[in-house]
Amino acid sequence: MTLSRRNFLQGTAIGLGGAALAGLVGCAPASQAEDSGGDVSGKDATTPGSDNAPKNVTNTIDCDICIVGAGFSGMVSAVQAAMDGADVVVLEASNTTGGASANGVEGSFGANSKIAKAQGITIDINEILNSEMDQSQWRADGLSWYEMMVNSGDNIDWLMEQGVRIDKVDDYHGKDFQTFHWYEGGIKAGYIDPLTARMEELGVRIEFSMPASELVTDVSGKVTGVLAEPKSGEWTQVNADAVILATGGFGANYELCSNIGYPTDRILSVGSPYDNGSGHDMAVAVGAHDMSDYAADNCGSIIGSVGFDMGNLGFCMKPQIPWINDSCERFYREDNCLVNLSLANPPKWNQRRSFMIWDQAIQDSITAEMEGFADLLERGLAANEGEFYKADTLADLANAVGLDVDELQTFVDEYNAMCVEGVDLIWGKNPEYMVALGSAPYYIAEPINAMFTTIGGVATNRQAQAIDKQHNPIEGLYVVGVEGCMLYRNVYTIGTPGSCSGNSINTARVAVKHAMGS
Repeated sequence: MTLSRRNFLQGTAIGLGGAALAGLVGCAPASQAEDSGGDVSGKDATTPGSDNAPKNVTNTIDCDICIVGAGFSGMVSAVQAAMDGADVVVLEASNTTGGASANGVEGSFGANSKIAKAQGITIDINEILNSEMDQSQWRADGLSWYEMMVNSGDNIDWLMEQGVRIDKVDDYHGKDFQTFHWYEGGIKAGYIDPLTARMEELGVRIEFSMPASELVTDVSGKVTGVLAEPKSGEWTQVNADAVILATGGFGANYELCSNIGYPTDRILSVGSPYDNGSGHDMAVAVGAHDMSDYAADNCGSIIGSVGFDMGNLGFCMKPQIPWINDSCERFYREDNCLVNLSLANPPKWNQRRSFMIWDQAIQDSITAEMEGFADLLERGLAANEGEFYKADTLADLANAVGLDVDELQTFVDEYNAMCVEGVDLIWGKNPEYMVALGSAPYYIAEPINAMFTTIGGVATNRQAQAIDKQHNPIEGLYVVGVEGCMLYRNVYTIGTPGSCSGNSINTARVAVKHAMGS
């Protein structure tokens, strides 16, 4: 359907990779028959996709640029392309706007934007660049970092010219740099709604409930279009000079998440159900370099039987609760995630099993800070799902989860001795968080992993083109946003606040400019 004021008021919106926004009412897509451009009945298309089977294409659409996913980065690409005179078609798997960004994006990186300068804030890009490269052990693409930062001020200014509302710039709760540009009124009011209105004004065509499945290529391997299968069961082929994948990450694809290090049976997707790896798989199928092994994760531990909420996530990051493996060895410093929760995840990839253990005194102190959480824990215990136990003795606790009784007792004795001395002899945890385990009953949990999204699953160059293992571009194919982000390796650093969404904005604009030769 063509995006119109009437569609928008009925709840039509744009999703990054297609995530639904709770509470919005979507519109079903209109038929594309009126734009088929000739006889399309019975037309077969073969692609290097998942099954290589001919598809019975009943509808075709011709355009200059096809954007797959119309959320945080997809909206930017659509607006930029339309402003530059391109005929744009956006394929959106959901029927709503905002995508995964609606679940947590609060602002974006910008260096030396007009609004920052008005606040008297100036940024030393060199300092940020070296900080980020040191954190990634110089494995990230430094020039991508540099170019994103150099462009970021102009990107923020451009967004505001399109109607995006930014009300302040700061360091995002005490992070390393004052680069965070807050969206006024939240992501929907400040970002999604204004860009939706801008796309409507520019006449951008969006096809909702239209999940893209495969890329179409010519004999040279150039990507020339996309195949999509709407709920009707009929296939639509979009022919385009360039395809921009803005599909989000693969946090809902547990098989791909296992490439990072997560067991497939211990993941719960809590981001967007449309972060299913479809964009990743489409790109890899036509020769793009699979970077899923190196993707950064946006994830945290939760007690699965309690169910996901931010309180559960926060509880599992409490630094006074020690973590042990199935040999009852404490394997990391539990306060490492106070600034960046993602730092707590990699140590667990190296363990066969990992547990958090605490006593009644610790639980009482935490639940006093977190209203209602004691009830959540009791419901988790009552669920009896085999990952959360309460016992009056350490021996009973060990037996409940299959740990060696003597090994668990030895761990507790040694840990308590360090707590009494106020010195963590192994990891050097802040003494403030060294709390002895001595008040029965005791608790143990084997948390699962709450996956929000992944970042950087497909290799790209600085023009946002998908590239193969030899760094050759896949002609006609661009991957923007989190799926093509090359700023991180394995760990999502957040000392530079807003960098991931800042990169999404930058790659979205860069891809369009390159595709259009500008």
